[in-house]
Order: sequence, then structure tokens, then C-alpha cells
Amino acid sequence: MDTDIPRPGRAAVLFVPVHEGKGAVALRSARLGSGERVVPAFTTAPRLRAAMGAGQRWIRLAEPAVRALTAPLGISRLWIDPLVVASGPAPAGRERDRAGARHGVRAQG
Repeated sequence: MDTDIPRPGRAAVLFVPVHEGKGAVALRSARLGSGERVVPAFTTAPRLRAAMGAGQRWIRLAEPAVRALTAPLGISRLWIDPLVVASGPAPAGRERDRAGARHGVRAQG
């Protein structure tokens, strides 16, 4: 997993998971085991499906567009190609730390 896009000087097009609600589509955020909010983004659709499941909806966006959409939310970090994005609320306390390390990120909203 990498938090940087491996093509300096080029705007990478990413596959970004979304969720729908009340007539709108929003980017999905996630939390690392440390509690930091990130946006999972993938370099290919198959990688997104492997990490989040075949039913996960997504959109393609250039990396600057993802950053522009998430900056107002205080999210500045993209998590590129995480292996697994677990769903549901994070476990409490010490169990949360182990789960975060094991799963990488936890999906939010």
C-alpha cells in the first residue's frame, strides 16, 4: 500500500469508492487504525473490487479532483491501493488497534 501516487508530474486517474444517499453521490472515507481519516483510492477497478467487494460503487477521478473534494472535510491523505477496506464501526480500545493494523483501513459512511 502506498499513500503517494507513483507518477510525479502527471495527474493520475483513480478509482474512488462512493456511496449514494438522498439523491447524491459522495466519496467514501475511511479511518486508519490510528483514527486518521483517509480516502481509499485505487489504480484499477479490479484492485478496488478485491479490497472492497464486487458490489462497491465507484467513480473515476483525477487525483487533484479527489483532493479538492476532500480538502474541505479536513482529509488530506489518499490511501492508494489498500489491500482490504473493512466495513462497519471500528472496535473499541486495544482491539481497535489490532483490527486497524490487520485490515489497514475501515470504511466510513
